[in-house]
Amino acid sequence: MIRSVPPMLRAVLAGLGVLAALASGAPAMAQAPAASGPAAKEAASAPADGPDLAAERVRIRAERDRINAAKTQEQRACQDRFAVNDCLNASERRWRAPLADLRRQENAIQDVERRRRSAEQVRQSEARAAQAQAEAAQRREQALQDQKDREARAASKAGGPQPTGEPREAAPPKPAPGPTPGQAAANASERARRVEQARERKREAQARAAKEEGKGKPLPVPP
Repeated sequence: MIRSVPPMLRAVLAGLGVLAALASGAPAMAQAPAASGPAAKEAASAPADGPDLAAERVRIRAERDRINAAKTQEQRACQDRFAVNDCLNASERRWRAPLADLRRQENAIQDVERRRRSAEQVRQSEARAAQAQAEAAQRREQALQDQKDREARAASKAGGPQPTGEPREAAPPKPAPGPTPGQAAANASERARRVEQARERKREAQARAAKEEGKGKPLPVPP
């Protein structure tokens, strides 16, 4: 049956190991070994509906139509014979093998498509996992950088080590701002007023003391 497989389909199936299944006469899906080798990788990387497989589907359908047409014509001719049943049974046996071979070829093509779809799903899953890992690593790096920035700002405010690791010198105290000329004149006037008030209170106190002292002296004795 291997000789009946067309060269185009044979090239596609060789890398996937399904020709051995066709040779054993078993369905390709059950007997075909796992794909391996450069030819298998090339076949698996091709689109599922590539030109080779599409052309093989068209060829198989055309071949099946041709066989069925010949079979129908032959079985019609059996109706004109004396042994109709024997003729029909012989016709069934004659066309059974070619039709089964076409069916095995269809199974092989479907197996190729399944393998390609499975490989594409694995590729997409690995791509999503790699992207998720890259995004997680980027988030961790950004979080570390944000933490370093916060620590640097806190150290800058507290006069601690700089982001470079060197201690920050304490800033000298700022001198207190002096009074303006207007404020200085007002302060001098206020001081003078307070001094004058203090002197006035002192004079008043001395006057009261002298007055009290005069009242306490006895009157002089008349002669």
